[in-house]
Amino acid sequence: MQINEIPVYVFTGFLEAGKTTFIIENLKNPGFSSGERTLVLVCEDGEGQYDNLPQEVMETTSVLYIDSQDKLNLDYLESLYNIYDFERVMIEYNGMWSINDLYQALPENWLVAQQINLIDATTFVSYNNMFRNLMVEKITGAEFNLVNRVKYEDDVMVYHKIIRTVSRRSEIAYEYIDGKGIYDDIVDPLPFDLNSEVVDIDFKDYAFFISDLVEETEKYFGKKIHFTGQLRANNKVKSGYVFGREVMTCCIADIKFMGLPIILDSKYQPDMWYDVYALIEKQKDNRHSKTMPILKEYEIKMVDIPAQNQQVATFY
Repeated sequence: MQINEIPVYVFTGFLEAGKTTFIIENLKNPGFSSGERTLVLVCEDGEGQYDNLPQEVMETTSVLYIDSQDKLNLDYLESLYNIYDFERVMIEYNGMWSINDLYQALPENWLVAQQINLIDATTFVSYNNMFRNLMVEKITGAEFNLVNRVKYEDDVMVYHKIIRTVSRRSEIAYEYIDGKGIYDDIVDPLPFDLNSEVVDIDFKDYAFFISDLVEETEKYFGKKIHFTGQLRANNKVKSGYVFGREVMTCCIADIKFMGLPIILDSKYQPDMWYDVYALIEKQKDNRHSKTMPILKEYEIKMVDIPAQNQQVATFY
């Protein structure tokens, strides 16, 4: 028996960010809802907010309140098939819960169609400072970040920079307090020239480089590149080595080594720092059935180990 695929729309954001209002507006929008049987999972307080939906929407919409993160597990979500007759799912997710926990709990046939992140401009900066790891997680996974309750005297560049530091691919829009909405069309030039014969990555720009490469890998194939990093042994890649740096996206807890497999002409000492000129080539990844980037070194030399406080790359 073939199990139907269920599209899932995930709405993230902190409490009072406007998630409920946004979901209700979409449920009432004929362009989004044309009679699909919808299950709305509400993971925050606020029972009753969905009671005043138009009758035609209520006829096709079931609302279930989830009062504990423990309920969001595979067995529970699969059991909902026996209770509700739904064709799609909308999830109003709790701002203090990790989005990764949700995605790990989804049934295999629940496919995330879109993640939209709602942001309250009046609390954005302070919440970013207090809950940076949760803010980064929401922005990272979202295809669309909507900053609402924006005042006309606000400098939207502040909001733009916070989002673009985390994700260069997601769309951004601003909704002002009078309801006017505009898309963010600010162009962020990369801090290095991709059109140069050799793309020179300054030491301070490594986080931007590796983030952009992950998001738009294709444009880097065939590029000659120069940067300084650390060589690490890795038996999970064919070449046996990965070259890159530790990167901190939001806080110390999320520091991780981010780099590329590298083909070396000679043996070099792992964990040491090198200045490398390399070509970014394509390599078939049979495990994931896709093409992955790999560095082919053509010039390498050992350099002094950077000071401890300079070794981790950041987005400034």
